[in-house]
Amino acid sequence: MRVCLQSLADVSTELQSGDEIIVLNNNCTDHTEQVIAEFGASLPVRSVMAPEQGLAAARNKALDEFCSQVLVFIDDDVRLADGFINAYRHAHMTDQYDFWGGQLRVDWDGPKPRGLQREDLPLLSGLLGHYDPAPDGAQYDFDIALPFGANFAVSRNLVNNTGRFDTRLGVKGTGLGRGEETEYFQRALELGFRGRYLRNALAYHRVDQRRLSIVQLLRFGIAKGQFEVGQAANPRSGSIVQAILFGVKAIAQLIKGRRDRYYQSLINSGIEIGLSQRTTNEF
Repeated sequence: MRVCLQSLADVSTELQSGDEIIVLNNNCTDHTEQVIAEFGASLPVRSVMAPEQGLAAARNKALDEFCSQVLVFIDDDVRLADGFINAYRHAHMTDQYDFWGGQLRVDWDGPKPRGLQREDLPLLSGLLGHYDPAPDGAQYDFDIALPFGANFAVSRNLVNNTGRFDTRLGVKGTGLGRGEETEYFQRALELGFRGRYLRNALAYHRVDQRRLSIVQLLRFGIAKGQFEVGQAANPRSGSIVQAILFGVKAIAQLIKGRRDRYYQSLINSGIEIGLSQRTTNEF
C-alpha cells in the first residue's frame, strides 16, 4: 500500500482539480488507515470501508463511490510510471471508447528467479502481472487478452449500462477465485461497448516470490479451472491423469533449468484439477 501511494505522490503533478484517490479497505488487518493518513496532506485520498469480503465486492463499492466520468482501478502492490494518469486522461478526452487496459511489467521483490527466461507465457503472465498483449491503441475483442485487474479504467457510461462485477467470482480473503474483471469485460463486449489498449498507461506489479511456491501455483491453476467451469457454455472435463502428467513435465522443465516452464506446467496441473471439480463448482 505504501509503495503504491508513494508512486501516486511521485506523479501527483498529473492530478487535476476534482481528481480523487479512493482506497478500499476490504477488512484489512494491517496498518492501512495509518498509511492513508500519512499521505492525506499530499494526495486527495479518501478511505472507504468495503465490508463485504471479496475483490469483486470491493470493486462494486468503488463503482458506488466514484464521482467522476472515469474510474481507474489499480492494485495496492503496483508502482506507477510517469505519464500513467495523463495516458488515461488523454484517452478519455479523445477516444470514443468506454474502457481501457494499461500495460503491466513485473517488479520483482528481490532477485528474479534463476531460469525464468520469459515472463509473458500465457498462464504465467497472469500470475506475475505481466500484460502487454497488443500494439498500443489496439481495440479489444475476444482474441486479445482483456485488461488485467491491476490496471484498467472504465467510463461512467459503461458502468451505468454494464452493471456490477459478479461477486461469485474473484478472490475472497485467502480463498480461491479468479476472473471477475474478465467476465465484466466480456459482458461489456457482448453489449457492444468498445475498449482499447493503452501501452503508455504503464504500471509495475510487485511479485512476492512466495506466490511462486508449488502450493500457490497449483491454487492459481485450480482457480482458473473453476472459472472456466463457471463461465464456458461447454467446459471441457478435467483429468487427474493429465494433472499428474503436467506435474511430471514440471519436474522435467526444472531439471532443464527452465523455471518459467516449470511454473507454467504446475499451473496447467492445477487447471486440470479445477476442471475436474466441475460437478461441485458450477454456479
